[in-house]
Amino acid sequence: MNGFTYVAAGHATSLTATPALAKLFPPQVYFPFLTATLKDLVTGLPVPGQTITFKTGTQVLGTASTNAQGTAKLDETLTFPLILVNGGYDATFAGTGTLLPSSAHGEVVAP
Repeated sequence: MNGFTYVAAGHATSLTATPALAKLFPPQVYFPFLTATLKDLVTGLPVPGQTITFKTGTQVLGTASTNAQGTAKLDETLTFPLILVNGGYDATFAGTGTLLPSSAHGEVVAP
């Protein structure tokens, strides 16, 4: 039978990473969490229950799942020196069958 197969296009996503806040003298973490928020750009809604990977340089810092507001939170207290040396961190969403992958960079900010 000659026919067509239709494949639903994936929804584009947006990932926003918050800056890592630090006090440089003496060096310490100012806000001890890295956060990234995932949003479906087609619906405009946050995306809960998805895994976000946090890394700096080549070092994976860990993963966290997005909550009902689409936000994943990772404790940075022990990894902050690596984040500082690498000038920030990257948050990555690998994508799913219906959601396209996205990534974001979080800078280091010293108030």
